[in-house]
Amino acid sequence: MRRLTIICVLYLVTTFALAQRITKRYDNISMSKILMEFNDLQREYTINFIYDELEDFKVTTEIKNKKITDAIFQIVGFYPIRVIKSGEYEIFVECTYKTDRHLMGTIIDEQGQPVAYANVAILHPKDSTLLSGGVSNESGYFAVPYETFSTEGNKEGAVLARISYVGYKTIYKICSQPEIGTIRMHPETQTLKSVTVKGERPIYQTKGSSIITNVAGTVLERLHSTSELLLQVPGVIASPNGTISVFGRGTPIYYINNRKVQNMQEITRLSPKDIQNIELVRNPGAQYDAKVRAVIKITTRIKEEGYTLQVNVSEKLNNVLTSKGSVNVGLKKEKLNTSMYLEYEDFHRHFNQPQIVELVVDGDNYRYENTENNYKSHQKEPRWSANIDYEFNERHIAGISYDGYHNTWLSPSDAWRICSKNSQEFQRTRILSDYHNDINSTHVNTFYNAEWTNRLRTALNIDYAGNSSNYRQLTDEITNDVTRSTLNKSKSRYHIYAGRLTFDYTLGPKSSLLWGAEYNRVTGNGTADCSNTIVPSSDYRQWENKTAAFVEAKVMFGNWTLNGGLRYEDVTSDYADRLAPDANVHRHYRNLFPSVEISYGHGGWINTLSFSSRTRRPSLRQLSNYTFYDSEFAYQHGNPSLRPMTFYTAEWSTGYKFIYASVSYIYKKNVITNDIYTENEHSHILVSSPSNFDHASQLSANVGLQYKLRWWRPSLRMAVSHTFFNGEYMKEPYNYDKTEFSVVTSQYFDLPHSWLANIYYYYNSGGTQNYVQLKSYQMLNLSLQKSFLQNRLSVKLAAQDIFHKMKFNAESRIRNVHFWQIEDQKYWNFSLSIVYRLNQLKTKYRGKNAANEQINRL
Repeated sequence: MRRLTIICVLYLVTTFALAQRITKRYDNISMSKILMEFNDLQREYTINFIYDELEDFKVTTEIKNKKITDAIFQIVGFYPIRVIKSGEYEIFVECTYKTDRHLMGTIIDEQGQPVAYANVAILHPKDSTLLSGGVSNESGYFAVPYETFSTEGNKEGAVLARISYVGYKTIYKICSQPEIGTIRMHPETQTLKSVTVKGERPIYQTKGSSIITNVAGTVLERLHSTSELLLQVPGVIASPNGTISVFGRGTPIYYINNRKVQNMQEITRLSPKDIQNIELVRNPGAQYDAKVRAVIKITTRIKEEGYTLQVNVSEKLNNVLTSKGSVNVGLKKEKLNTSMYLEYEDFHRHFNQPQIVELVVDGDNYRYENTENNYKSHQKEPRWSANIDYEFNERHIAGISYDGYHNTWLSPSDAWRICSKNSQEFQRTRILSDYHNDINSTHVNTFYNAEWTNRLRTALNIDYAGNSSNYRQLTDEITNDVTRSTLNKSKSRYHIYAGRLTFDYTLGPKSSLLWGAEYNRVTGNGTADCSNTIVPSSDYRQWENKTAAFVEAKVMFGNWTLNGGLRYEDVTSDYADRLAPDANVHRHYRNLFPSVEISYGHGGWINTLSFSSRTRRPSLRQLSNYTFYDSEFAYQHGNPSLRPMTFYTAEWSTGYKFIYASVSYIYKKNVITNDIYTENEHSHILVSSPSNFDHASQLSANVGLQYKLRWWRPSLRMAVSHTFFNGEYMKEPYNYDKTEFSVVTSQYFDLPHSWLANIYYYYNSGGTQNYVQLKSYQMLNLSLQKSFLQNRLSVKLAAQDIFHKMKFNAESRIRNVHFWQIEDQKYWNFSLSIVYRLNQLKTKYRGKNAANEQINRL
């Protein structure tokens, strides 16, 4: 009751504040309804009008802090409507063209986007005499009054409508009914001395410290997959194992229409034609979780009424074949929005991962050389999702979604290990390993979004997620015809409960305030057993509770924009092992994370300075007492005593039309990275475990350019980064500093008859990842695609990593260990994919995910 009272008070206060000024967004709302609302929102004027006369005129516009009279003139726009002020307190609104009919419809472009301010002329069908005219509003809607008439041969009173817009082909249409539906316009191609000219939006633009990549209305909307599209975003790169990361920031989190996504499958099943733009946030504010260092926000295009269907089939071939298929159906009917998705992937990959390890123990030099380290990975994974949301009215929306997957992972391997001491071989062993893991995941989200007043909006999200894993690995080590078998087993199960409530309040036309709170609870338990006494068994439980609150403000003054925020997090974590009580750990963290950004724009230039403080908490697996048996000389182990890692980032960025550049400095405290050491100073058994190092820092700069030359659209992105990190090798200080350079160039060729070709090249000089030094790698991709059936059917042939250069070649020196490894994941492939779409603008769930961080940590 108290909460309801507060909401009512807020509503009354805001209504009173709006007595003289109007701030509101309207989307295809009847003129009559808006005028009635204006009457209710203020007491200064009485607005007089005839409801039926103005009902057909629809309004799409955004009013910002305007007087009531100015607001009325704005909604009237180009309509044939007259506004008269009579005396001090009365306003009369009337249609100047009194007729019994209005020609009504909606104009869209070839991509389904509204065409605003298109000219609509009503002509006599016999001699093209102009009878009436008007323009479309911001949502493409028009309502043009005209007189009906009957003549010989035209008994139904039909008229000729002429719809025109600069850069588009003029449309003529005979209309015998007032409502003519949706009119789709197509670009006008003009040939001037053999030069073909078409209008197209700029692809890249800056927004503070963010980079926006426009997709709709550019060549990017014709790409075949969203995975390919993401690589066109400045600052987004592909790592050697094929995952996507942000240069200098690591793996990003994703949002679709301001909703956190749970997994990359939500991204990859989007079609580029569904996307309006992609925003890369390199320095996230207080509203994002403190562990987030980069955010990719995807905004989709408006969904039309009706159903959608998308079917995807793809085959990838390198030395093995991978198959994938999916179907997505959706329905949007009036206030109901629902969709279902089903996917199945049969993934195969054969790869090689040779290793060499050298260590010094008690003055002796040991060398373990794993040659012909061959793996055969096979994963079968069905995924599913379903969601439904309902719009009670334009201010209140609620919904629920469910998704999950089951992964069966088989990975047998065959390797030889040659062991030597002081250059003398003392053992040659064949290692046969059989890895099996079954993973189940489920996730439920429910949301409620409300707009209580014209200024106050709230969003509530509640989540549950469950994850279970059942892992088994049998390793046979065969030495001199003697087999030594080791069975390693592990089971775990986690439950996540999360809630998030945010408030968004518009203080004025140039200022806003965002605040909210979050709560997460994670519980888990598991066992780990190994038949080899080298690896200890464990029976553990984990608890974690996180409470967070944040506030973020935005103010604009002149050419300046200031954003500032503060986030508070209180985290309690406990780990208890029944078999090893001395490993029990209790942790309690209380932290503040400030962020600030100031931008100045003038003459097309935008310059931004920003600062933020973030953290990275250890994953649940890193904190657990898990064990992974590698051989009689090596195993992996968790570390329950890990501390969170803190980042401090300062960045300057600038952008102008076709160029973008930035310089940033990052200081890292309590660096988390994998450590390699021996069990004790006299042991030659290696242990790999995540550990904390004191600090590291990174200085980086990048620049991007893009241009358009007729049918050729080149882009170039270059970046340089230098890491400062110190450690210890052979009991002496060791410097891991190294400069990394990368370049990405993408060339699109927009060819006639719906053909699109692309050449994509990526080079990276290597650099360092903490104490790991990487050698250079590169990738060249080629693709050719063609669209059929008015872009409903798309066929693409592609060759990825043609020269097989995308390999992870690493070397590290730490403590008394010297390590080499080449990880060749066979990233290269040839692929054929076919996509069929019916009604291409997709249905998207409108809720957010409050548990995404915890789900990713699983």
